Amino acid sequence: MTMHNSLIAFAWTGGPKRPPGSLPELLFRDQCQLCGDCAAVCPQGIILLGSDGFPEVAAGSRGCTGCGLCAEICTPQAILPM
Repeated sequence: MTMHNSLIAFAWTGGPKRPPGSLPELLFRDQCQLCGDCAAVCPQGIILLGSDGFPEVAAGSRGCTGCGLCAEICTPQAILPM
């Protein structure tokens, strides 16, 4: 894992990469309402909606800056502040 210009790198163990601060996968899929607000608010543009409608981090993205906007807008709290 490497850090680039204060960007936060996050661990990935297989499956879709979820936004930083996401609940564990089963809880995330239960809580997420598929609204897409987290993707819309991400200033880095790294959160996209996957083919299943759930948000995931774009392949090849450098990471997030930790701004917390995705967690702030996630009303079902599938993404929590880091």
